[in-house]
Parts: sequence; C-alpha cells; structure tokens
Amino acid sequence: MRTLLARVAGALTWLSVAAPALAAPAAPPPPAERVPPVYEMALPSRIAFVAWLPAARAPDAVDLDLRVEVVLPMRCGDTVAGLLRAGGPSLDGPDHYEVVIERRAIAKCVKEPTRIGARAALRMRLPEGQRRELVIGGQALSVERKAGAVTLDGAAPEGDVPGAPPTGRPTTLVTGEASAATLVKAARDATEPDSARATLHVTARWPACAGAPLGLLGRGDAATRFTLTRFQPIAVAPLDQPCKGKPAVKGDDVETVLHLGRSDDKATISVGSASVTIPVGAPPAQRPSAPPAAAPPAAAPAAPGAAPPAAAGDRR
Repeated sequence: MRTLLARVAGALTWLSVAAPALAAPAAPPPPAERVPPVYEMALPSRIAFVAWLPAARAPDAVDLDLRVEVVLPMRCGDTVAGLLRAGGPSLDGPDHYEVVIERRAIAKCVKEPTRIGARAALRMRLPEGQRRELVIGGQALSVERKAGAVTLDGAAPEGDVPGAPPTGRPTTLVTGEASAATLVKAARDATEPDSARATLHVTARWPACAGAPLGLLGRGDAATRFTLTRFQPIAVAPLDQPCKGKPAVKGDDVETVLHLGRSDDKATISVGSASVTIPVGAPPAQRPSAPPAAAPPAAAPAAPGAAPPAAAGDRR
C-alpha cells in the first residue's frame, strides 16, 4: 500500500511540474513581412452588373455596383484595387474609367492563369428616361434608366452571392500631379536580386477630397520593354459628394518596388515631372563556376607477361 501511495504521489508531483509547460500557449506566428505594392493598369475580362441605387440627395444620378474581373498570366496574390476615372472625382464629362490592380511585385508566383475580381461602386449622372455610355478599360457599356429600373447593356442587375456585403460608397482612384520627388531610402531586395524597395518623398497637387497616397501607379512602354519607369502617386477620392476646395499641394513618403537588371546598380525613373536616380547597391556576386574535374592519373604499364587488371564487378 505504501508503495502504491508513493507512486501516486510521484505522479502528481510530475504533473504539477509539467502542467505549466503543457498548458503554455503556443507562440504566435511571426507577422507576414509587408511588401510595398505596385499599382498598374489592366484590361478587364468581365464586368458584371451587381446592383444599383438611386443616389442620395441627387435625383438625377445613380450608384452602380459592379464586379470587375481581370485575367492574369500568373498567380502572385495580386488584387483589383479599383477604378480610376479619367476626369477625376467629378460627375462632369464622359464616364471613362481604367481598371487598376495592386501587384505583388515581390512574391512567390505560380505559373498558371488566374482570374481576380472585386466589387466597385461608382456614381454617374443618369436622369429618368435617359441612356448614357460607360467605358471601362476600353469596353463601352450602355447604361439606361427607364420606368424606375436601370439596365447595363439591356440586362438587369444579377445580384451577388448570398451574404455578400451591401453596395459600398461610390469612389474613384485619382492620381496626383507630382512636381518633385526625392529619394528617402532604397536597397536591393535580399530575396529577389532583380528588385529593389524604395521610399520616395513625393510632392504632388491633389484634388481637395483625395485621401492619403496608396502608392505609385506605374507605366511602361515598348521602349522600356514594358518595365515600369514612369510613375504617379495614386489615392482614393469619394464620388458621392462635391469635391469642393482648391487643389492641395502636399508631400508624402511613398513606398514602391522597382525592377532592374541584375547587373545594374541604380535605376532612373520619372515621378510626374521629376526624374529620380535611385542607387540600389552593388549587384550580387555571381557564384563562381566549379573548376573542371581533374583527369585520373594514367595507369602504369603492366609488366610483360602479367595478367590484365580485373574490371569492376569482374569475378573470376
């Protein structure tokens, strides 16, 4: 009996010591590293009409809830950032928009076509009984308001999946007119030697209602082999209220990712009317190639009358 009690006491003592270690919560995973986004224009593959609402306090306007989809050649975690109105945050002039995507310029990509999409709400002037053209990424769509209903290319809104969020506030992406840009810091990325992370202080003229800059919208052309070398700061502005007030000139630090040749130690880009040369450090050292294997020494000639050496695996 005493032996049994001793064993139970020992087990309870072990549990009292081990319990705190067993009950300790697991350490949280390290936070994902933040990589500056790069904004770029893309062509839409599909535009779906989700819903519409009469504009509050504006009987001659409507809010359109659209789902814009883009097909990309690789899956890198990119997302649709929104629509950029050519005339800025105003309902005047033609309703022409471009699709802007947020690229993950430093990311692990999978070589397979992928479709990305996002909801976008915009406002346009459309009195009862009228029809108006809406252009998104070069696609011309006909929007008509008749008998208390709105159609897009003759089709009624198709709705969204059950439980989807309601129509959001109508907004547009806008670009600032950059007049100056100075380098704050830059360095070649440690994981992708063909990329560099840079922070620039950009002075730009913005619509009075524009929010803080999201990043830089990049463009390229055939001369640069479509490498992004021309940039503009980009932000979000509302469409459901007049953008009153004089344009504001302000300076902000903006982060971005640049692509460059592996042998380059600097990159030159334009941000609005400003040209910036960005040193990114020496290119990574190339790993020396292995020297050719030395030839095996020649075998000594066999003595006269001796048997030839046995080959590997030769059993005699």
